[in-house]
Amino acid sequence: MPHDDDHLRDAPPLFRLDAGWLFLAAGMALLAATVLIPAHDDLQRAELVLARAQAERAHSAARLANYGEYLDALDRADRELVVELAATHLNLIPQGRTPVPGMGRRPTDLIDTFAALEPAPPGQFVRHPPESVLYSWSTDNRRRLWLLAGGSLLTLIGLLPAGAGRRSG
Repeated sequence: MPHDDDHLRDAPPLFRLDAGWLFLAAGMALLAATVLIPAHDDLQRAELVLARAQAERAHSAARLANYGEYLDALDRADRELVVELAATHLNLIPQGRTPVPGMGRRPTDLIDTFAALEPAPPGQFVRHPPESVLYSWSTDNRRRLWLLAGGSLLTLIGLLPAGAGRRSG
């Protein structure tokens, strides 16, 4: 007389997991990483160059604006500017003004007109690439070939047909 346990052993499973899907997923992930990581690296380098160029452009625009204001003040014969230029470049002190006592140098000697017109230099732009094995291998041309070959092999194994299940006979 058959037992209920024998009936459970002979029943087919509700679902069968094909291990090929795991190989296919791993292979596709490796191929995607091998292609996308170098592309993202190139994009970050291009964005860094663009940021540098924009900072240089903003610096040049600020410099041009400062010199334009200076030229406008010269054209208007602005009294403060004329006094400053006479004091710094001609060593002339206007009547009624005296140098600060106790200083070895005149205070106007410390003023550099054109240095005051220069805007602050643009900041430094530094890129810090990630430190990972996958990044270093996918951006190295020789190792990338091995990653492509490995990903292709995993994908091929994943696409192979599944073996036949056990048949009770």
